Amino acid sequence: QEMSGEETLLMFARIRGIPRNETQRMVQGVIDAIGIQMYAKRQIKTYSGGNKRRLSLGMALIGMPDVLLLDEPTTGVDPKARRTIWGILAKVRESGSALVLTSHSMDECEALCTRLAIMVYGQFRCYGSIQHIKSRYGTGYSLLIRLKHSSDAEKTRSRVLETFPGAVMKEHHVVQMNFEVPRSGSWSALFETTEALAEELQFEDYSLSQTTLEQVFLEFSRLADSGEMLKQSSETFTTTTDAEIGGNFRYHSKSPILAHNYYDNEIVEDERF
Repeated sequence: QEMSGEETLLMFARIRGIPRNETQRMVQGVIDAIGIQMYAKRQIKTYSGGNKRRLSLGMALIGMPDVLLLDEPTTGVDPKARRTIWGILAKVRESGSALVLTSHSMDECEALCTRLAIMVYGQFRCYGSIQHIKSRYGTGYSLLIRLKHSSDAEKTRSRVLETFPGAVMKEHHVVQMNFEVPRSGSWSALFETTEALAEELQFEDYSLSQTTLEQVFLEFSRLADSGEMLKQSSETFTTTTDAEIGGNFRYHSKSPILAHNYYDNEIVEDERF
């Protein structure tokens, strides 16, 4: 807490064995990347929660490790800082480092992850690409309708449930209605049917979208809380690693943002996801 952010990063650079003649340049690159230029020489005890979070990320990035473990990397930071951190982590991933993170933010998972696992009460319930999980575990589509008049709500509810057998109204707030529509037929046919319904009932506006990752997560949580998940046979995903990494360790000092270590990777995609 008594050290400055810059001093802390210099210390971690020395611990990681960065050559002395590269240390200052690397630390300055990290400071610029995480956006704490104004606070780098101030004591850490004066930092806000968001700046402490940025500094923690900077400490992890020193030397660009091959695997970066992150626990809720953007908790407690403002939306602008969150986007900045996401941008940094995306570049880290593109450089060849592997990111392993835990998060309750579905937006964060979609922004950063190529593979995702959902854990409920300490057990993994699914694993795969984000699109795979949405398609496999999504209950259907989300139909959001905005009415011109609140008095049209009951008629709209009846027609939607009649048009889409198995549909469920999830929410209703004055002129806004949200339905869960089961998957049936092609995406284009679903849009055509919805458009015809919109013209018939004179919707103010509507949107039809795939089940979100957050909705999938909430459904898993609901099943767990209700005990239904215990009755179901859990699915086990046995997969090979997404990448078999080989090559010789080298030190690279010409990164435009951070000096980093890298491997020559041979990617072996798992075709099952």
